Amino acid sequence: MIAIAELSQEIDASQVSHYLCDLAEVVLEAVYQLASKTLQAQYGIPECVEAGVRREASFAIIGYGKLGGYEMHYQSDLDVIFLHDSAGEHQHTSGDKCIENSVYFARLAQKIISMTSVLTASGKLYEIDSRLRPEGASGLLVSSIQAYLRYQLEKAWTWDHQALVRARLVAGNPILLEPFNSVRQQVLQMPRDDQQLARDIVEMRTRIYQAKRPPEADTVDLKQSRGGMVDIEFLVQYWVLALANKIGSGQLYSDNISLINELFRLNLITASQSQLVEIYQTYHRLLHESTLQNQSAEIDIAEIAEPMKHVV
Repeated sequence: MIAIAELSQEIDASQVSHYLCDLAEVVLEAVYQLASKTLQAQYGIPECVEAGVRREASFAIIGYGKLGGYEMHYQSDLDVIFLHDSAGEHQHTSGDKCIENSVYFARLAQKIISMTSVLTASGKLYEIDSRLRPEGASGLLVSSIQAYLRYQLEKAWTWDHQALVRARLVAGNPILLEPFNSVRQQVLQMPRDDQQLARDIVEMRTRIYQAKRPPEADTVDLKQSRGGMVDIEFLVQYWVLALANKIGSGQLYSDNISLINELFRLNLITASQSQLVEIYQTYHRLLHESTLQNQSAEIDIAEIAEPMKHVV
């Protein structure tokens, strides 16, 4: 239905991306509820004792990348991490078959990934990518909110903080919304050396470009070529990490378009730089068209030569 509405020009590319994200959130929430029900039937409810009070321990799914930034297209996978708020003493489930909360939440995350990405006769719901979690693919599948904060403050690379710009809670217990937003705000507003920040971001962008090696002749890649979508995303991430202390906590949005508009409203970027909103929207529209026509993200350079030149 979303694709039909876009093809009939009832909704634009930005609305499509939001609807696709809404759909993904509904699916993730449903899968989370089903997985939780199954595990709780086996092990009971995860609980812990803090300050002498026993409470239920909560779990949440954090969306990164296209999902976190409200910028999904029709073939997007889901970049997610898993967090819980279990802390204190007696961290275990309440059932007769009792297990540690860390084990319970790891199994819950694994079940969510399995249920979402398993291949059936009708295909799979989504491909799940959880490599953006602390320590990457070698790290724990689920982190406590406290361990997540420690990692972001003490061990994370600039790239981790770039990724946090487009991160938000998308499913799970909403009780973790405020703690996660607090961590995100605290990390984004950390004081940084501007020159070192710029070097780190340019270095990472160069590494990605060299790894992808997009075409740069008669055709270009909408996402990876110089002046494409990734360049805009990296620019916004640099601005946010450098200027977050000048942006109100309520305006630290997770999508690029809202962030660019807010940066311009606060006179933190120029009118010329604010034109990236229109360019980014154009790229999304072209990407959606290519995907619906079962084509790659490579298009004729003549179609977007001027926008790409403006970005660079």
